[in-house]
Amino acid sequence: DAEDAAPILTAQGLLVMEHYNCKSPVQIIQWHPILGIFSLGRDGAALFADSSGRVTVRIDVAAGRGAFASAADLSPENEQVAVAGQRGIHIWQCFSQLRLGVLTPPTQEDLRATAIVLTVKYLPSQRFLLSAHEWGGEVRIWDALTLELVHCACVPG
Repeated sequence: DAEDAAPILTAQGLLVMEHYNCKSPVQIIQWHPILGIFSLGRDGAALFADSSGRVTVRIDVAAGRGAFASAADLSPENEQVAVAGQRGIHIWQCFSQLRLGVLTPPTQEDLRATAIVLTVKYLPSQRFLLSAHEWGGEVRIWDALTLELVHCACVPG
């Protein structure tokens, strides 16, 4: 009987943790198995916080200096975070907060296609990063280790 079935999940306390360390609206929240809660503010500040809310890692300009953040994704296997801003996709090493590089289009003509990145996502292999762009419905696949463009496709129009 469905009415007698036990609940699958029960909440034992506070479900939402307020993030007092953010200075702008939070764009993205994800979970990192070691560093805890990852949040990215619209202003490009990336924070990792433990379950008590204590900030353990902070990257103030994760989307680039003076840029707003539009998308991000974590790669726990590579210990990377990819953060998209107006001037490219910035790849950071999670533990050292070292910027590994910026994924930008190969030519200046393609710069307009990078203006707004709708999403970035590490593929299941963690070897590649996919980015979807507003301009022309462009999708790019990047090598997450060499930071090189592997493939680019546009929606016919």
